Amino acid sequence: MGGKQKQLHFCRAEDWKCCGSKGFLEKGDSLKLNIRETRSAFLVLPVIDSGETGFVWDRLVLKGEFTDNTAVSVYAFAWDGDKEEIDFDMKDTDERIRRKLYEMAGLPIPRATDCLLGKSGRYLKLGFEFSAGGTAAPVLYELALSTDGDHMTDYLPAIYRKSGFTKRFLSVYNSMFLDLEKTINELPCQFDVNTGDMDNLMMLSEWLCITGNRYTDDRIRDWIRNAFNNYEKMYTREGILNSVKRLTGKDALLIEHFDVDPKAPDCPDSEVYEALYGDDPYRFFILLPEDTFESRDDKEYFIRNMKNLIPAGRKMELVVLKKGIQLDWHSYLGVNSMVGDYTAVRIDENTAIQFDNVIGGDGSDG
Repeated sequence: MGGKQKQLHFCRAEDWKCCGSKGFLEKGDSLKLNIRETRSAFLVLPVIDSGETGFVWDRLVLKGEFTDNTAVSVYAFAWDGDKEEIDFDMKDTDERIRRKLYEMAGLPIPRATDCLLGKSGRYLKLGFEFSAGGTAAPVLYELALSTDGDHMTDYLPAIYRKSGFTKRFLSVYNSMFLDLEKTINELPCQFDVNTGDMDNLMMLSEWLCITGNRYTDDRIRDWIRNAFNNYEKMYTREGILNSVKRLTGKDALLIEHFDVDPKAPDCPDSEVYEALYGDDPYRFFILLPEDTFESRDDKEYFIRNMKNLIPAGRKMELVVLKKGIQLDWHSYLGVNSMVGDYTAVRIDENTAIQFDNVIGGDGSDG
């Protein structure tokens, strides 16, 4: 079974404008029952032409927000012959509209958000009544009407195709099969990096070893979009810098041992470089601006993530650069100028002296 189904969809604002309606509010491309003014709303579609005499109208699906207290009644009338528009005055009272729908189609199909019409004829006229019994207002997003396509009975011997019961019975499984196939076919769209739902993209990011529960949706989408290129460069110098840029949004400086080897013959100041960068050939330094992290927790979170993005056996040390100005031989400071700022005196990892404390002196400073 190919499962090819042609459907007529009403799902846009311009589609609803072609219909007659009463009691609805237009919300973008959807219709919402105006529960503040009424408990019932009506929608009447224009005549639909199948182009085939004796056409059997099959499945009708309404998609939207419908609670247990929402009642949806469908009035369907099909006929052959000439195409005649059945006019409805949507300014009429609810009772008159309801009576005219009944005169046209007879008893409605109750609670029909997904139903089989079972009407035959070239032309079809549809009317709907929505009733709200609770505080939530029903919202209609889409109306889909099957107009042509495969059916399970099409693959049976001719004698079984004529049985109305067989068609109705198999229509249940036919609908289930088509819904399942549609869901499978639409699955790739749910993981599309540009339009997919963030819940699905977060699952995809875990498969790609992307951790980003602290980052914006746009940044995570960008990571997934460039995942292939990033994996090609992972563990290289360029790849590490790209990882830092993805996690912080900042351009970093990366200094490796051979960049400032204190023991190199041409090193201009061996003692300074050794004090700053040590002599461990397996250690490299990431230099970032002072305003990169809003808190210590963000900084530690970055370091934890980077451990999975550097080569095995290598050590990363993070250096947060303080803002400052470098003075050369021709720089001058005027009156009341200050270089630097108050800095806490740190005795060890757990003890620091801050604020305006003075150690030593002759006591004249307070």
